[in-house]
Formats: sequence, C-alpha cells, structure tokens
Amino acid sequence: MYYRVTKYNDLIDIIIPHFYSYPLLSLKTIIFSNWVKAVELLASGQHKSKNGFLEILSIYAAIGRGPSNKIKSYFPDLVPAKVPEYNLAVADLNPWWLSGYLTIYCHFELAVYAGQWYLDVYNKLRHSFSISRDISELKLINLIGEYLGVKIYIRTENKRVDLYISSLPDCQVLIKFLDLYPLQSSKQQEYLIWRKFIYIAIAFNSKNPKLAGNLDENISIFFDLIKKLDRIREEN
Repeated sequence: MYYRVTKYNDLIDIIIPHFYSYPLLSLKTIIFSNWVKAVELLASGQHKSKNGFLEILSIYAAIGRGPSNKIKSYFPDLVPAKVPEYNLAVADLNPWWLSGYLTIYCHFELAVYAGQWYLDVYNKLRHSFSISRDISELKLINLIGEYLGVKIYIRTENKRVDLYISSLPDCQVLIKFLDLYPLQSSKQQEYLIWRKFIYIAIAFNSKNPKLAGNLDENISIFFDLIKKLDRIREEN
C-alpha cells in the first residue's frame, strides 16, 4: 500500500510546508532539502531547459543510492549536487518524533531458554528491544541511545546498524519513556505484552519469593505472553 503525492501544487502548498513545520530528523532531512530544490525547479518549468534539466539530474545523483548505471552511461560527466552537512544533536530530538520513529522500526523479542534448568529462573528469560537500520543512520541511532539514557549495544555489520537493549535496568528506562509517549500502531500491543514480561522478570530477578510468586504459574505466564506476541504479529 502506498501514499503518493505527485501534483506540483499539492507538493508545494501542502507537503513541503508540512515538513518545514515538522522537520525530519534523520538523514532524510538532507534528502528532503535537495528534493525541495528539484520540485521547485520542475514546478517552475526549468526542467525544459538544458541547464535546468542538468541541475535536477545532479540533485537526483546526490540522493539515495545515486545515479543508475543507465544514467551514468548517458551522462558520464554527471556531477552530484553538493549535499549539506548532516548535523544533529540530542537536544534536537523530539520525544513524539522518537515515538513515531520507534513505532516504524523497533522490534520486541521474548523467549524462555529451555536448557540448563539448574540455573535460576531469571537467567532463562530473554527480553530485548532492537532497531535495525541502514548504516547511514549510525549517528542517529547513537543519539537515540544517548537521549533515552540507556547503555546500548550497537553492532555494525555490512551496511546495517543494530541498536540492542536487553538489560533489566535499561528495559525499565525504555518503559518509562514508552509509557509517556506510546507507540502508535499494533506495536503498542506488542509493547504492553513485552512490558508485562519485563515486570514479572524483575520479580524473579529480585529473588524475593513474595514477588516472584508461584514458579510453575509464572513460567506458564511467560510462555503465554510469548504466544500472544507471536499472534499479534501474525494478525498484523
């Protein structure tokens, strides 16, 4: 399913002003600034001149993955437009923007480790929160970890960067944030299940029998929560 706007009037009167009022905060803000230039050139008819066409082509070459091999074959001397420097600080992050970003890209994972039952119960539980993005988002991912105030494990592999949170203290910090700024899709349902799992895990980790409750009942609850999480993903 796609939402696509192509009419110049709609782009210039609605779409562009919207993103000026509510700025993009990822690397897409650089792409947007170049895209606006191209739209304005097209809307004014400058693409009909050779210079205007080549300027639009240079903007195209500067964003995304760059020019295709076919375009390079037709325009071997094509020089990509100068891309503005991407600057972003923790203070620039808006909590509701971050909630929307997490809604799209985050992943909640739950599991109960089956082996080595001689270990205490908590050590059998697996609970994690992660984001996997293109390596170009590395700076933003680092800032998100700093903004949330959690110790994160960032793994860069090939062209991807992964933010990974799994410790109970950091999961609790994340819960405080997501309780204030809820996710806006079925991810909220996933989060509430994950959150319940975390709270029961906290009880087990406390080693307090009164908090931990009945072992068999809670192990059953853990597996039930995992099934619910899987069911929500299948339905959505």
